[in-house]
Amino acid sequence: MEGLPEKKLKAYDLLSSIIFDKEVINYTTIVRVNFSDFEDYEKCANDRASLRMENAGLAYILNKVNIVYVDNPPLVGRAREINKEVREVSRKRLLTYLGTCQNTYRLSNLDTLNERIRKYANNQTPKGQKVANIHQTIANLQEQINELGLEAEEGEAELIKQLTENNKLKEELAKKSKN
Repeated sequence: MEGLPEKKLKAYDLLSSIIFDKEVINYTTIVRVNFSDFEDYEKCANDRASLRMENAGLAYILNKVNIVYVDNPPLVGRAREINKEVREVSRKRLLTYLGTCQNTYRLSNLDTLNERIRKYANNQTPKGQKVANIHQTIANLQEQINELGLEAEEGEAELIKQLTENNKLKEELAKKSKN
């Protein structure tokens, strides 16, 4: 499939099923680049029809989305000035189309997705790894403090017990010495 390789179709399906929701198709536009006949409406229509016939799964998507045709030839060689004009016409066509897009797609699970991405990014970067290590160190220190606190409480209880026993012994000695 020359126009939209199977790999890209699978990627779109994966993204629309895992990250996005079924509404994303209403906000999707395919931009056909390097289409030298982009100014010929009939050739664009024929290309759309050809793409739909290539793959049933693709036909479903192509029936739901808009396709914008542009040409972006390289700016080298003798045709540089002509190609520059073609690119400018393509640019204007794309900007004109984008100017008609009034609605903004909003993920239903955007907040959850942002949190997952933030956590992933923090754990993947050296800075993020340092932050994770600091949090782990803090947790370890807190655990040690808690253990020391328990040991101190146990030691304090033992001292109180010994002092109490010593006081009892003093009292007994005091009674015996009076007798």
